[in-house]
Amino acid sequence: MFSGVGSCLESSHDHHHLILVVLFIFGVVVEHVPAGIDKPVSREVPATSKRRGRGGRSWITGGSGSCPGPCSQCRASKAHFQLRKMFLRAAVLLKSRLRAKYASKAACSPVGRRWDSRILAYSVDTKVRHGFAPSDSGHFACQTDAVLGPVRNATRKGLAVDDTTLRWCSGSIPAVWPNADAPVAALRLFKAWDPSWQDDRELAWRNLKAFVDQTGARVLMGTSISCVSADDDQSWEWTKGLMQVLGPDRIMGLAIGNELELLFTKFAFSDTVDQACIDRLWERGGLWEIFTRIVDDFDSLGFGSIPVTSVFGGLALAGNSTHPFFEQVGKARVNSFFQNATATFGDRYAFTWTTYPYFDPNERLDEGTTDQCEFARNRSLCFDNSCDAPKSMAYMRRKMTDLTGKSNSTFWIGETGWSSRGSVQSEMKYCKNWAAPESLEKYYDSFLQWDGSTPGVEPPDHVFYFTIRDSLNFGNAEQFGVIEQCHMGECKLRSPGFNATYTTTSSSTAVSDGPSSSSTSGTVEGSKETTSTTTSARMGSETTSEGEESEAELTDLGSRSSLSLYSFLLSFLAVRCDW
Repeated sequence: MFSGVGSCLESSHDHHHLILVVLFIFGVVVEHVPAGIDKPVSREVPATSKRRGRGGRSWITGGSGSCPGPCSQCRASKAHFQLRKMFLRAAVLLKSRLRAKYASKAACSPVGRRWDSRILAYSVDTKVRHGFAPSDSGHFACQTDAVLGPVRNATRKGLAVDDTTLRWCSGSIPAVWPNADAPVAALRLFKAWDPSWQDDRELAWRNLKAFVDQTGARVLMGTSISCVSADDDQSWEWTKGLMQVLGPDRIMGLAIGNELELLFTKFAFSDTVDQACIDRLWERGGLWEIFTRIVDDFDSLGFGSIPVTSVFGGLALAGNSTHPFFEQVGKARVNSFFQNATATFGDRYAFTWTTYPYFDPNERLDEGTTDQCEFARNRSLCFDNSCDAPKSMAYMRRKMTDLTGKSNSTFWIGETGWSSRGSVQSEMKYCKNWAAPESLEKYYDSFLQWDGSTPGVEPPDHVFYFTIRDSLNFGNAEQFGVIEQCHMGECKLRSPGFNATYTTTSSSTAVSDGPSSSSTSGTVEGSKETTSTTTSARMGSETTSEGEESEAELTDLGSRSSLSLYSFLLSFLAVRCDW
């Protein structure tokens, strides 16, 4: 069971790794001491475990057997109770330190990379049982005491789905905007799956299908174009498969390629990107050939009336008096691509852009200071017509009009967002308030309340906020999420010390082969769900009296401690191994 952990840690000699493994083993042992902290749980084998041939005993859910009677008759000893609390505290602390230390590292053997599937199967069942993921009877919504908004023009806004959410917790996509109460009308998927992920793709797709069916949300699908043709072919096959699962009425558009104008800047970050690839795509017509081939395939599946696009960022806007968009030999020919796309597909082609005031390289610190940036923050975190984001969108619209002669071409913003922790490389990295939770809150709240207008021109038809959860980008941790991690029920923006109140359900539909449920009575098909509400115990909270902990507190601590085993190890491995 621990071979995967060893694989991931084999390349390092940091003493924290030894602590990690010892703590993990200690936690597993404590979980299995027959102390009766957890109520009896079903020994029914989760559906994913059945398919993969694993046994039904979950080391995550804890307990070594059923209590012979009510839990009050087999209550844990004071020592055992304190051991579990100590492990929970230590796990959270060490997890946060390891995430900070190894956020930019990614060294893991194939054995270690495969181990995530085993963890995922156990974790999904645990999260559903203890209310951290929804059943088919309800939608996920992060909890908070910080209310933002209201959300204006909610039908023209959507959420971008990060890799963390798609891979690990597709059943926990928020149905309402975090920190607000308006429904999420659209999602952007950068891809349907990733070749490096060895997890339950069908499970993720079923969760996406359930989400759009129950909420009516539409999806901007994505498929990749890169320098590895085999990966691109697989990406398109998966995208086709997911679109057929979702159905034409749930597909908003198809994005073919993402920020390809930046491909020539990736030489230092990728061993697959070279000048030969750039020339093949941009100089010899490879990009246009791939784009039209995919659209033809798309149309043959019955999606012929749905818009197509390719997503571009700020560099693509760097044109001149003869061509509005970037056009440079040996780098990218964006202007030529747009000319071909609009001539061939007409109004069906949608212009899609990303805009990030956060990454603006022209921003400067306040004059006379070394760590202040209030002037830049005041114009970057807002969304009225004098602010950076709407002004950038207006500039994009004018560039589009210069090319097409039309003022109302379909115009989408594929990404905009703000980071709660430093990931910027400009001078603003020295400003203590630039990448900070309060800046994220201001930008996100301004976005929610924005009416969608832009100064002097037609506004975007749709805007996607990036992103649902914190994730990784080329092995580097990014903190753009409005929720932190998959196992967390709280929104990122909340008061210090706020803890969510979880609705605990016995349904395990997230790991089943279909829309069936698994209850604690041991049945899989056709069982009835039972729900109860418990309030999460705060770390370090005192018991009701010496040796007389309440049954609710013991049960809830068992749930949180069980889940902490999963979240602690998985969070570390996901960052350490670049999963």
